[in-house]
Amino acid sequence: MPINLIILVALALLVLVVVGAFFISGFGEASGGVNVAGVNQADCQALCQNMVATAFNYDDCETFKQYEGSVRYLDECASSFGACTVTLKGGVTCMVSI
Repeated sequence: MPINLIILVALALLVLVVVGAFFISGFGEASGGVNVAGVNQADCQALCQNMVATAFNYDDCETFKQYEGSVRYLDECASSFGACTVTLKGGVTCMVSI
């Protein structure tokens, strides 16, 4: 096998490894810049809607804010996407935000 062919094959393999690493790593900086908190707006909206549906089971805001979905929203979504307002049993409004 000629040396030129061996060098060409080695370079082609190197390029494939670099391109593969680029895709496996999640496109470098772009993936971190779009979603800093690890969740996206659609996930946070779905979580808020779930809290709206669940809120009718709670009598007061303090108890509701200890609910797992509420805690998760505070941890993952409130700082990036704002408050989620829910209505509790008896018509009391509660805002889940930081």
